[in-house]
Amino acid sequence: DRTKIDAIAVGDFPIDSHTYKYVGGIGLEGNFIAFNPPFHIPYNALIPKNVDGLIVTSAISSTHVAYGSIRMEPLRMLMGQVAGTAAHFAIIENIEIRNVDVNRLQLSLLDQKDAICSFDDVTPSHWAFKYINMIGIKNITRCLPDIYGGTNPWFPDRNITRAEFAVFMVRTFRFPIDTSGTDFSDVPPTYWAYKEIKTMRNRGIMLGDGTNFYPENSITNAEAAVASVRSKGYSLADPLAPSFSDVPKNHWAYKEIETATVHGLYTPGGNFYPNNNATRAEAARLSFLLSS
Repeated sequence: DRTKIDAIAVGDFPIDSHTYKYVGGIGLEGNFIAFNPPFHIPYNALIPKNVDGLIVTSAISSTHVAYGSIRMEPLRMLMGQVAGTAAHFAIIENIEIRNVDVNRLQLSLLDQKDAICSFDDVTPSHWAFKYINMIGIKNITRCLPDIYGGTNPWFPDRNITRAEFAVFMVRTFRFPIDTSGTDFSDVPPTYWAYKEIKTMRNRGIMLGDGTNFYPENSITNAEAAVASVRSKGYSLADPLAPSFSDVPKNHWAYKEIETATVHGLYTPGGNFYPNNNATRAEAARLSFLLSS
């Protein structure tokens, strides 16, 4: 598994393994090149197993073969930045460096514009850079290309479909797959998100119109708020004064939107634009906040 939950850097260089066994001055074993896909460096690989107060940034825990890819200068520089950031947290919190909160460390590295996933179109300047990387680390979305030199476009500003949002929610909450019961007419068992859509239906979260789910339709901001609140299981809020000028008390999703706002999923004030379509980047932010 190339994706690690405690990832702190991405490696993207072929395995260039050097000879380690010589006989009579002739290299016999260990020398080869393999074009492996990008991979994660886990934080634990930098922490000696039985030594406290130490973090290693070059001779990390790996095999000889793996080190043929890890040893490159860009990765060493990244691991040095990780070590400095982790040491800072260990000092200010007066804890062993092995006990540093990896989630906090990852967020700090992302705030420093260090990518922990490899996306073609999610640069550090994108407003959702941190959220998209974090849900990639958590395996909610694909984090790394499948092959060496491969692409991994994410389309952050594209509208997210109802099918995609259903998949996001199932993966965010690790819902057990449940395909029991009646199928939607427009979601056959061969559909790519069939299992997740059925799971969301069976949990009473995304119900469509009872007959159809409309999987390829974009999900609106109001629908995304409702699905998020139902997935999390929040008790519904019903404040006297609306938080948004375009979501009055008689709006069909008023309570869910207000509930999501109370729990920090949205910032009150101005307009909510309930009928606008949500983007993949906005869905990534929701997924991150709901899983934190």
